[in-house]
Amino acid sequence: MYLLEEYKDFPPDLQKYVPDYEFFLYDVSGYKDENVQLNVFLRIILMVFRDIRKKDIHAMVNTIYQAVDYLRQLQDQARATAYLKTLFYYIFRVQRHLTKKQFYDIIDHIGNTYQEGSELTMTLAEIFRNEGKEEGRAEGIANTTIRLITKFVAPPSEDIKKKIHEQEISTLEAIIDHIDELETIEDVKQYLK
Repeated sequence: MYLLEEYKDFPPDLQKYVPDYEFFLYDVSGYKDENVQLNVFLRIILMVFRDIRKKDIHAMVNTIYQAVDYLRQLQDQARATAYLKTLFYYIFRVQRHLTKKQFYDIIDHIGNTYQEGSELTMTLAEIFRNEGKEEGRAEGIANTTIRLITKFVAPPSEDIKKKIHEQEISTLEAIIDHIDELETIEDVKQYLK
């Protein structure tokens, strides 16, 4: 059977340029962890894909903890650290509902689990801070600052957002570096010129 029913009617010279693929789709949402008897990295990928869009954020946090524990089992810890960086880069870009406390609990868990914990947690924090870079350095940092303030402090008003976009990069980086110390919008305003 062809994906394009008319494929057989195409001239032979054209048929060779028309891809004829066969797709296999798997619903991994019903897989239980003990049923996923694959290598560690593939197991983690399937778990993350299964849980990343769940409304229950605690399921995703538990998956992250499990992923960290699974990666600890790898002999090559340098590779495990690289996998973990990639995993978090993906999670922080897709899963936007982690709270400030959950984020720092995850960082603490990694710091306590891995020998390279402090270096790795700094890398993860860096990934989190720099998620807007591809939009252009100034615009990206401004957008990231607004997202971090929204996520960890409170949603800023349109006036505050406008002021954030007018700030120098060094000011925005200072806000990002101290985001864990900011508790109110008034704290944020102290950085704005």
